[in-house]
Amino acid sequence: MPNKIKITILTLIAISFVFVNERAFAFGEHFKEITKPNEIRHIRVTEDISLDIYLPPGSNRSELLPTLYVMDSQHYMYNAIGYQQSLRFGVNISPKYIVVGINTEKLEASRGALLGGDADNMIALMENSIVPYIEENYPSNKRRMYFGWQFGAMFGIKLFNANPRLIEGYFLASGQNYSKEQQGKLEDNLKKNSGLGSYFYLSLGEMEHHTLDGHKAITSLFEKYKAAEINWKFSYFDRFSSRYDHHTTPLESLTHGLEWYFSDYPDLTFHSIDDITNFGGVAAIKAYYQNRAKRYQVSSDVSEQSKFSMFRHAAQVNDYKLFMSFEQELGIYEITGWYRFFAQFFLKNNEIKRAKDTYKKGLLEYPEKHSYWADLASIYENQQDYHKAIDCYQNALKYTQKSDLVFTKYKQNVIRLNDVL
Repeated sequence: MPNKIKITILTLIAISFVFVNERAFAFGEHFKEITKPNEIRHIRVTEDISLDIYLPPGSNRSELLPTLYVMDSQHYMYNAIGYQQSLRFGVNISPKYIVVGINTEKLEASRGALLGGDADNMIALMENSIVPYIEENYPSNKRRMYFGWQFGAMFGIKLFNANPRLIEGYFLASGQNYSKEQQGKLEDNLKKNSGLGSYFYLSLGEMEHHTLDGHKAITSLFEKYKAAEINWKFSYFDRFSSRYDHHTTPLESLTHGLEWYFSDYPDLTFHSIDDITNFGGVAAIKAYYQNRAKRYQVSSDVSEQSKFSMFRHAAQVNDYKLFMSFEQELGIYEITGWYRFFAQFFLKNNEIKRAKDTYKKGLLEYPEKHSYWADLASIYENQQDYHKAIDCYQNALKYTQKSDLVFTKYKQNVIRLNDVL
C-alpha cells in the first residue's frame, strides 16, 4: 500500500479516535454525583447493638408521629420505610411514622440467645434505654409498634408479656415456637389487663405447619379474654410462601400488616353515591376524620380527596339537592380541577354565577383552553352581554389554529355578535 494512503488512513483513524473520545468525555461530564444527606441516622447503643433511625422528611417537633421498632434492621429497614414512602406520593394512604431499626448484625451467633433465653436483657434495653432515647430525641407520639421475624417474633410475645403497655402494635412473622410458658404468661396478662387495645398481626408461611398450633393457641386467648380488647389478625399464608417458604413473611407483615394497622388513616375515596350512602353518609365521614385526628394528631377536616369524590358524584348524577346538602355539612366546595365538568353542572341547575366563576378560575390555571373561553362566551351571550362574549371568542381564537374546525365556528360567532351590536 502506498505510504500516502497509509498516512491518510492512520490520520483518519486518529481523528475519529479523538472525536469519539471527546464526545464520550463531553457526555460523561453530565454524570455528576449528587449526594444527599443520609435520611437514616446510625446510633451505637452497646458494643454489639446499634440503632438505624429514619425520620420522614419535613418532620418537625410539633408533628408527633407513631414509631415502628424493627428488630434486625440490617435486613428489614427499607421494607419498613417503603410502605409510607410508596403510599404518600400523590395519595394519603399511610401516615408518616418514625422507623427505629435495631441492628443486630454484630451479634451473629449470639442473636438467638439474646432474643430467646437471655431475652430479659434485651427487654430491659428496650424499656430503659432505646424507647426513652427515642421519646426524648424524636417527635414520637408514644404510639409504638414492633416488628420481628422468627426469633424476633418470639421475642415480641416476651416483650408484651414483660410490659403489655409498652408497645401498641405487634407484627410477628414466622414465630417458630410460642412456648407453653409464654402462652401461660400471655393468658395471665390478658386476664389482668382489661382495655389494652393492643394490635397483633401474626403471619406464617405455607410450609410452617409445625408452629400452627402455637399460633392458634395465641389467637384463641385473644378471643377468650375479650375484655383486653386485643385487635388481631392471623395471615396464613401469603402468596409467595409456597415458593419461598417463610422468607417472605416479613414482606407480608410490613405491607398487609401495616395496611391493616393503619386502616383507619387513609383518605376516603368514594366511587358512587351508593358508596357514600353505604358508608353512613356525611355524619359517618365526619366521624371518621375526627377519629383519625385523635389517633394520628392530624387535622379533623374532611380531606380534599374525599370532598372531591363526594361532590363529583353528586354532580355526575346531576343531583343538585344532594350537592347542596354536602355543602351545608362541609362548607362551600372550592373547585380546584375538573372546571368544565363542574361549570356545566352549575349551568344545568341555573347557577350562572358559579358557572362563570368556575370557568374564570379554570382560565387562570389554563388560559390556553379555548373551550373554556368559548363556553364562557356562550354564557355572556345568553345574558346579552355581547361585548364580553366577543372578547371571550377572540381569546378562544388566539388558542386555536386556522386548520381547527372550531376556528371557523369561533370566527363566525364574532362576526355574528358584531352584527348584533
